[in-house]
Amino acid sequence: MIISTVCLDFVPNVIGQIFQSVTQMNLLDFIGPYTLVCGTLNVTICSGIYYRALKTSISPNTVTPAAVVTVA
Repeated sequence: MIISTVCLDFVPNVIGQIFQSVTQMNLLDFIGPYTLVCGTLNVTICSGIYYRALKTSISPNTVTPAAVVTVA
């Protein structure tokens, strides 16, 4: 998960900042909203990792149903 965050969030932002510092032009003008696409991929990958981790750690037999509390 840290690798995906570094590769898909940190590195593209650093590259964009370096490009803007060197050329005084915005990288978004050339290749579009790359940070949005990379950020969405990062969230998708992290969600999948969390889903798989929580799915295997909680089996259906260990979940207790919630109690209903009524106040009169």
